[in-house]
Amino acid sequence: MQNEHTPGKWYLFYVGAGSSREEKAAKFLKQLLKASHVEEEISDIFLPKEETKTPDGKTKISNLYPGYIFLKIVNLPNVSAILHQVSKLRVGPSKDPYVPLEDHEIAGLMKIRYKPSTLKEDLFSDDDMVRITAGPFKEFSGKVIEVNSVKQAVKVLITIFGRETPVMLKFSEVEKTKQ
Repeated sequence: MQNEHTPGKWYLFYVGAGSSREEKAAKFLKQLLKASHVEEEISDIFLPKEETKTPDGKTKISNLYPGYIFLKIVNLPNVSAILHQVSKLRVGPSKDPYVPLEDHEIAGLMKIRYKPSTLKEDLFSDDDMVRITAGPFKEFSGKVIEVNSVKQAVKVLITIFGRETPVMLKFSEVEKTKQ
């Protein structure tokens, strides 16, 4: 599995929100496919994740789309009965059953998956001082308290009316300043 050029079309399935429900559904689905001898009918199972740093410096990995899994299905008729056996596995968000995702819809996720080195991870780090260059907080300055390289965003602590307030900003909306 997990090859950018595998055959099939991508579908989005809802598995229900909850602790590790996506991983459990993916594992159960793999077991069902293997037991039914049709594991080649789903060429990929993808659970997009994001990695962020907490203010205390720890790395946190969380699901980018909680409650959803992406399946690249080669032959839908051969696996539709198996898909119904996975607890709470529903086609989402379309009302039509089994509508494949368009290429442009999945392209951004594949960039995250296959080219993580292209993300601007080292552009900002915790405790960097930055100046906001765009948006409603333009010209405010603050301290970076969280960096999300997947979303290309930083959480900055700024002072508004005498209170420190965290705001989420895109990398393009801030620039480093000298401390």
